[in-house]
Amino acid sequence: MSVNRRPNTCRGQLAVAAATIFLLLLATSFAPHAQTSPFTGPFCTAPPAATDTWPMAGTDNIGTTTSVRPIAFTGASLLVNDTGSSLRVNRLAATSANGGAITGADPYAYTARAGFTGSDVFTYEIIDGIGEKTVGLVKVTVGADNVAPTVSITAPAAGTVSGVVTITASAADNVGVAGVSFFDGTTAIGVEDTASPYQATWDTRLYADGSTHNLSATARDAAGNAATSAAVAVTVNNAAPPPPPPPPGPAPAVEKMVFSDGLGKRTTAAFSTSTMGDVLVAFAASDGPQAVNGQNLTISGAGLTWTRVQRANTQFGSSEIWTATASAALTNATVSSTQSSAGFYQSLTVIAFTGVSGVGASSSANAGTGAPSVSLVSQSAGSLVYAVGNDWDNAIARSVPAGQTKVHEYPAPAGDTMWVQALAGSTSSAGQTVRLNDTAPTTDRWNYAIVELKPASAPAPPTMTTVPNVVGSTQTAAQSAISAAGLTVGTVTSTNNAAPAGQVIGQSPLGGSSAVTGSAVAMTVSLGPAPPVAGPVLALSFNETSGSMATDSSGNGNSGSISGASRIAGQAGYGGALSFDGVSSIVTVPHSASLALSTGMTLEAWVNPTANAGAAPNDGWRTVILKERGTNGLAYALYGNDGNSNPSRPAGYINSGFDKEATTGPQLPVGVWSHIAVTYDNTAIRLYVNGALRSTFTTTGAISASTAPLQIGGNNVFSLPGTEFFAGLIDEVRVYNRALSAAEIATDMSTPLP
Repeated sequence: MSVNRRPNTCRGQLAVAAATIFLLLLATSFAPHAQTSPFTGPFCTAPPAATDTWPMAGTDNIGTTTSVRPIAFTGASLLVNDTGSSLRVNRLAATSANGGAITGADPYAYTARAGFTGSDVFTYEIIDGIGEKTVGLVKVTVGADNVAPTVSITAPAAGTVSGVVTITASAADNVGVAGVSFFDGTTAIGVEDTASPYQATWDTRLYADGSTHNLSATARDAAGNAATSAAVAVTVNNAAPPPPPPPPGPAPAVEKMVFSDGLGKRTTAAFSTSTMGDVLVAFAASDGPQAVNGQNLTISGAGLTWTRVQRANTQFGSSEIWTATASAALTNATVSSTQSSAGFYQSLTVIAFTGVSGVGASSSANAGTGAPSVSLVSQSAGSLVYAVGNDWDNAIARSVPAGQTKVHEYPAPAGDTMWVQALAGSTSSAGQTVRLNDTAPTTDRWNYAIVELKPASAPAPPTMTTVPNVVGSTQTAAQSAISAAGLTVGTVTSTNNAAPAGQVIGQSPLGGSSAVTGSAVAMTVSLGPAPPVAGPVLALSFNETSGSMATDSSGNGNSGSISGASRIAGQAGYGGALSFDGVSSIVTVPHSASLALSTGMTLEAWVNPTANAGAAPNDGWRTVILKERGTNGLAYALYGNDGNSNPSRPAGYINSGFDKEATTGPQLPVGVWSHIAVTYDNTAIRLYVNGALRSTFTTTGAISASTAPLQIGGNNVFSLPGTEFFAGLIDEVRVYNRALSAAEIATDMSTPLP
């Protein structure tokens, strides 16, 4: 008989009996994917026909993956080496032999159980065009992910840094980056960043100016592979910059100019100014008696005090320069020039200058004949230079050379000339010889006076003082030192640091730098070392090799006594575990204050059940951790299986007046290690399976008080009638008095207890 012919018996009796029996046994080990009826492999679906050929499924291999990376495959790929007519994939097992998960609806995905490596297998069922079915095997190899991420610092670049710096890094991995940590040498900067963009904030003000730091980033993946970037060397430079030079004062300029020419005393027309601090200069020239020093002039008016700067009267007549400073703007002011020998013609020119600090150099000259000329040596750059003269012999216009300006000229009716002349522009430097002169006439007698009007000085530079170095001092001593240096205490910030609380760990500006007297010095003060992240209040590894005690490694003395549970080797890398018989095995931890949880809680354990269903009437309750409350209730609990009226599934509980739970399916796989955890933070109960958040129940309220023992693997409050004892292996039990984050739970999963 051909092996491809069905015998005239039930279709389940194939010629390849051994293979069929193997497939049948394997198929019954796994629940079908998305099915509610058992997936038992080949079975009879119709009476045989003499010409009917039963479909045959070959063994498939979908390749190699890692324990943290799903591998995709299609139904068509599974049918390639199967034989039969009009074949299609009918269904797949939901779970593999080693706890992997098969998901999707063509294409499918296989995901290995966390931490598993090696060969795995699962079943699939094919069906032909007339409804005949058979089961095939799919093999997959799960290797460890040993490819480390790549990582590099993207900012800052090597060089100088100051202030608060954002350090950024680029990271990639063949599976996925789990987190990036930043370091200054070997000192961590901030906390691990678990999401891109990867960055950390670094306050350079906490370090000495000029100090050199090597910044790096370390990236890790979920498999524990890690890589560190090349270091970026930076130098801290937070020294206060020198104060900027004072801005230049306003350039000298004429705001107002008035004249008065004629016989006898001269008074200007009324004038007003708009600027405070104007320097007024009166340029007065007068005819006089035919005598040496025979004429003097006096300037007054505008409510100001006038001072003579120069007088030239050796030849007949007089040329004089007077000045006054107006502290306020002038309104309707007049200025007068009075002759000592009255009745002669004179010319009065009054100019109000802005941007002038006062008079600089001045001098005078005279001659009985020749071209007028007078000079001075400047005291400042940017000065204006003016001169006033009188010609006693002729009323004739002056000829002014290039680079000079005739400001005002009065040819008097009596045959005299009075004029004011200026340098075009300003002096280029101090020490410059400035000469004002006329090229004609050249045969008359003359007097000539010259003056430098200096530019307004820039504001005086601020008084500077040296900033005291207060880093390392107490805050009180630092404040005293800052005040004693003529400075003020600026913003004071506080941060956790290894330095003692109250010690100054940073300042700005830095000690030794210069600062404007009266300016502020900011300080950073240590709050002392940050409190350590709260560890577990109970930690049982079950790694003891003998004895009836489970030793608590949390430091809280919450060791438990073992009753009926046997020691056994746990999963690879995690040492020993305890085996519970599901009937009476239990570990009892006496009550202590550290186990009296209130508004924060995390319960964790690795479990490997041998059964989920229990004995009626408490069918299915499988206690992993339970804090008893009196004789008939719980304070908090973690169940491997929930016995409420629902399909098998894990659950976490608290009691805050009544029992509240977070639970979700599917049930934990039998014969496979799973990590389960429940947290409570006074806002919600959260249930995690293998590090993934599976259920959230929103609630508030303090956990009910309890002075009864904490039990592991069973309890004594719900034991009659029925049982709530756990059947299988329990390991790595942890209890916290706070709600851990998902990242912290993931870390606990991969970190064996000592």
